[in-house]
Amino acid sequence: MRSLLKVGHRPKLLIVEYNAKFPPPVEFEIAYDPKHVWQGDDYFGASLTSFVKEFHKFDYQLVCCNSHTGSNAFFVDSAYANYFKDVPPDLDSIYVGPRYALYTKFGHPASIDTIERIFDLL
Repeated sequence: MRSLLKVGHRPKLLIVEYNAKFPPPVEFEIAYDPKHVWQGDDYFGASLTSFVKEFHKFDYQLVCCNSHTGSNAFFVDSAYANYFKDVPPDLDSIYVGPRYALYTKFGHPASIDTIERIFDLL
């Protein structure tokens, strides 16, 4: 998304999957690797806080998260913010945590890559 926005693409709505394991105010983003293949663990994507901070740079506003899965975030171009005046301004009120219990397995197994990335960011 960052690359698309940097070159001037301006969709009215952005829908992204966030890594709900990391609640606000935690910032987490995996290191970019075009050859990365998800292993079914917790080393994927970015936290909601990281998406909010990144998209704010491009003048997008978070308006909601998917209440069923706690993994999809919806952002609108700020030109349409007046349609979302009822959305609370604080991230904690919008964030939806992971709903792993809704599925047969509970969460993603821990990855050494996640731990290493956290230490890289310190």
